[in-house]
Amino acid sequence: MSISSTRDASPILMTQLKNKDTFKPFIDFVREHHELALCFRSDRAIIYRNRGKLWELAIEKGGPVVIINLAYAKFMSDWPDQIKAIFNMVRGGENFEEFRKCCIERNKNSFYIRPIRYNPFNDIGVIKDVYEILKYMQDDFYNKLTPVDYFKKSYYYDRGTTDEKANTSCQRNKEYEVQQELFLNNQFTDDGIFIYDMEFHQPKIKDTVINEKLCNLKKNEPDLLGIRFCNGKAVSLCLIEVKANERSLEGTSGVDAHMKGMEDYSQINELMMDRKIEACKIINQFKDLNLYNLDKEEYTVDDFIKIGIEIIFVFSDPITSNTYINHKINDCKVKIQLHKILKSYSECSDLCGGRFKIEVLKKTIIS
Repeated sequence: MSISSTRDASPILMTQLKNKDTFKPFIDFVREHHELALCFRSDRAIIYRNRGKLWELAIEKGGPVVIINLAYAKFMSDWPDQIKAIFNMVRGGENFEEFRKCCIERNKNSFYIRPIRYNPFNDIGVIKDVYEILKYMQDDFYNKLTPVDYFKKSYYYDRGTTDEKANTSCQRNKEYEVQQELFLNNQFTDDGIFIYDMEFHQPKIKDTVINEKLCNLKKNEPDLLGIRFCNGKAVSLCLIEVKANERSLEGTSGVDAHMKGMEDYSQINELMMDRKIEACKIINQFKDLNLYNLDKEEYTVDDFIKIGIEIIFVFSDPITSNTYINHKINDCKVKIQLHKILKSYSECSDLCGGRFKIEVLKKTIIS
């Protein structure tokens, strides 16, 4: 029984993703640029680089719309010039100064640059030129020390960064980079895992009983969703959590909290059925769009509905097995090496019927 919305592409979105006058040029662009990832959100397709959102291809009441994310321009000293260049390419003939007056949204601690929205048209050259600017913005945001770096530090220090001397947003981005590397390097349908979604978020459920069961999920949803295949057959739905900095190991989204949240989530049969059906549809849709080298025949829901559930934690650099974290044993907090925590978890045979896996990442392929 399906009780919640799924993230596979809606029929109208799929139609537009194959329409050469609207979204197909973006699909062709993603296919040719292996550093980009595309994920579905029902009536939207999102194009990511380093798990940072660049474009949204959306179906709205007025028809198909392209939404360009400008958030990475916020710390650039020449941000108006960068945005103006994009604006003139996609909305040439309109008054940029009018857009500039209303594109900044301020809040208590920061500000937000609203996206540029436009009706799509078939010009792969424009997509390429816009991408070069968006790449420059994103790289500047995460890597370049600018005159306003003091603001970056104050803005990000309270949001999970621990090294005050470093460009603080770089650390924040490390986990995102690892997530997208995993997405792009784990697309196996013979033997291995096919990761089909990033940035998962469980939609709200009307069923109050289900909502109570979800109370431990909160911010502890999996980063990635995938299907494990063995000899060409689907064998398990994979809920994958990535940890790429020491601060992410503890607290409300730490190892313990994520373990509890994902374990509880994996035991809600109705929602796991949704995820399995969703996975089948999304993988078939990728094949239909000729993405991610899928050459198999289409899968059926029957191929997926009886598969098991697997929880995978992936730990990547700079986390090592010698990292110490606080862990609770018999209600007493103790400092213990990470590898001992992982060993204790891997020996818990009751988790997901024994299908629990720890992987300290040495490469970008999950075994």
